[in-house]
Amino acid sequence: MRSLEFKLLGIPIAVDPWFWAIAVLLGAQLTPALIPIWILSVFVGVLVHELGHALAGRYYGLAPAIRLYALGGVTTWPVRKRLPTWNNVALSLAGPMAGFALGIVLWLLLQLMPLEVVRTRWVNAALSFGLFVNFGWGALNLLPVLPLDGGNVMRELVYRYVLRPAPELPPRISMIAAGVMALLGLASGSLVLAGLFGWLAYANYQDYERVRIQGMRWR
Repeated sequence: MRSLEFKLLGIPIAVDPWFWAIAVLLGAQLTPALIPIWILSVFVGVLVHELGHALAGRYYGLAPAIRLYALGGVTTWPVRKRLPTWNNVALSLAGPMAGFALGIVLWLLLQLMPLEVVRTRWVNAALSFGLFVNFGWGALNLLPVLPLDGGNVMRELVYRYVLRPAPELPPRISMIAAGVMALLGLASGSLVLAGLFGWLAYANYQDYERVRIQGMRWR
């Protein structure tokens, strides 16, 4: 299957087929009639998140491109120029902030809509899914775990404020934070949370070992 490609606000966007497949799997416990609403909520939430990054990048003079893939989304810059620390921090935070802004709009709709409308199955599902995706996933995205946005912020601050060069510190912090989240996922019975952060913990452990070994070679 080919990727869905289009432009929004002048930004090229590609949606891999696996994005839809994973969205269906994540909503597999829902009744079949609600799965399309869930998929649309995931698509809009992830797209708005990436548009936050893309528009912030464009403000800083970068040319963004967005790709939605199996595990979420990524905004890339074909030509990446070096930005100051706090610009990079703002660039990383722009995605979650865009998602939170959409979540606030949905919450306001929930408060302002007549109760009989809110109780409608489809409206209730759309608002509930939207709040979960934009607030819940947005909060997880701010954890200090690479390559999540919170991890990117943590790495920028480590490089900016740690007095000695410490390239092994960001993956070490990420590894520990992801491991804690994986254990919390197991304790709460969330296999998706445990699996995701278990994989991130292992990936950051590999990065930590690679950086540590490279550092030893240079000594």
